[in-house]
Amino acid sequence: MCCAHCGWACDYGTGEKKMCEANAYLVRNGEEELLMEAVDVLENEGEQIRVANIFGEQKVVKGRIVRMSLVNHKILLEEAP
Repeated sequence: MCCAHCGWACDYGTGEKKMCEANAYLVRNGEEELLMEAVDVLENEGEQIRVANIFGEQKVVKGRIVRMSLVNHKILLEEAP
């Protein structure tokens, strides 16, 4: 089965390996700025969120998760003031 959103094969009970990471965006002044592609891990570290992708890149954002849409592979983060 193919994922209609990212083009990779997803595991919908088939046992196939899936590749359906999300992209993380930082919301600033009402605009979404791409923070990181192919996000695999989000970890809450107190007032900060650590974002890591499948390539080993990591970033830390002081803020909160606004919304996650796993179907659309999209994570929205908002910086703390």
